[in-house]
Amino acid sequence: MLPKKIGEEAAEVIIALKDKDKDAIIYEVADLWFHTLVALGSCNISPQDIFKELKKRGK
Repeated sequence: MLPKKIGEEAAEVIIALKDKDKDAIIYEVADLWFHTLVALGSCNISPQDIFKELKKRGK
């Protein structure tokens, strides 16, 4: 169920971005981040693991 929810939230972010609706972008990204964090936790992956990966990429 989580992958489907993440896909739905990502689609809503895309729509908000297309519409350039700042409030909707913030709202939808918050939803996307929430469901992504829940999914990561269910796989025993911490946000720090993601930060380490981004650091390796120089971002």
